[in-house]
Amino acid sequence: MRNETAATAPTYGIVIEKDVDVPMRDGARLRADVFRPDAAGRFPAILNLGPYQKDKLWIPPDNLE
Repeated sequence: MRNETAATAPTYGIVIEKDVDVPMRDGARLRADVFRPDAAGRFPAILNLGPYQKDKLWIPPDNLE
């Protein structure tokens, strides 16, 4: 019987930057919260975009179909 250990993914701390100013070509300025690993290197990016307040949590009602 072989006893092999499964490979584990590395874990990283998280750096959170709140209300980062993002200038647009038309002069508008958007605000974003940036969450990134606390390590050097290249990592995939995930973008969450919405038209409403970024700090407001929306909980769908129970009767939403």
